[in-house]
Amino acid sequence: MFPRCHLHIGMEKTGTTTIQAAMANNRKVLENQGYTYSRSMGRDNHVNLVAYARDDDTSDNQRKRALARKGQTLDAFRDELEVLFNEEARKYSGKVLLLSNEHLQSRLTNIREKTRLKELLDQQCGDIEIYLYVRRQDLVAVSLYGTRLLSGAKLKYGKVFPDLNSQQPLPYFYDYLTIWREWCTVFGKDHVHLRIFAPGRLEDNDIVTDYLSWLGLQNLQGIVLPSRQNESISAAAQYLMSRMNELNPTFFETTPNPLRGRADHRVIESCKGQGLQPARAEAEAFYSLFRDRNATLFSEAGLDVENFIPDFEFLPEVVTAETVSRQELADASVKLFKNVVAELNETRKELALLKRNNRNEI
Repeated sequence: MFPRCHLHIGMEKTGTTTIQAAMANNRKVLENQGYTYSRSMGRDNHVNLVAYARDDDTSDNQRKRALARKGQTLDAFRDELEVLFNEEARKYSGKVLLLSNEHLQSRLTNIREKTRLKELLDQQCGDIEIYLYVRRQDLVAVSLYGTRLLSGAKLKYGKVFPDLNSQQPLPYFYDYLTIWREWCTVFGKDHVHLRIFAPGRLEDNDIVTDYLSWLGLQNLQGIVLPSRQNESISAAAQYLMSRMNELNPTFFETTPNPLRGRADHRVIESCKGQGLQPARAEAEAFYSLFRDRNATLFSEAGLDVENFIPDFEFLPEVVTAETVSRQELADASVKLFKNVVAELNETRKELALLKRNNRNEI
């Protein structure tokens, strides 16, 4: 068995992709220090955890891809994952297991799903420690808007914040107090650890350094820190993806769309930049819905501050309806086209080289 498991559950938009890249790229270094970053749960991002633990009657792109990859039923997928997890535990017996998936915070939305996850981990792990970064809700929503477009969500362009008011139940994704309490209920309060993701709060102002230090890794010698991952895309690229998702969706029901290609990766590579920014008053109104529950959370978790810093001065006072010009949209389209053609040309060169080699062998 693994004597201990460190499970990083996000949240989304707190540098999770960068943490995962660091873990995957430094597997050997980590193993030399007594840790292993799981392979059975996914190569970089441990998406199999979510696909396994969610209720049978729910689905998302992660589960669809996991099942479509091998043409499996959900039961067969779960059975195979348990076998692979058991084999991994035997191979790396005695090491501390490292797991990371930001969607555990957002997509395991009830006690039952979290319990199913715990039962899976209990098969091979001793102590299980949960790690969660939280970020001010309005900042998450702004950053998440572009990410959701890249993942295939059909969103109205320019609508960054969901429609909410104080009379409605808060969306689970942004209700950090409920999320915290549920994880504490299943895993025990002493095993759930919380930190704030904000400027000035991270060790050396670096998310990877901060997280590894949080885990107790004092010797970071040999760890190669990656460049920032999953950076934001420009407003023009966001508009482009909103149309892509309407006209060329990621999935046709449960079947991946073969004409979608690597659209999200290509846009990230080609069209980095600042996305849509909401008006200052709109962001303040959205955040105000969560302020009181945040204060309760910070108190229950024993944090050294009472709440997030309510700084909105960096946002514009007014946002016009038409934020993307024809020129900007055309430029984003050209960059995406060049990315596709560059990869196509490289593939053609590789095929031509293979043909020449085959002729020479004959």
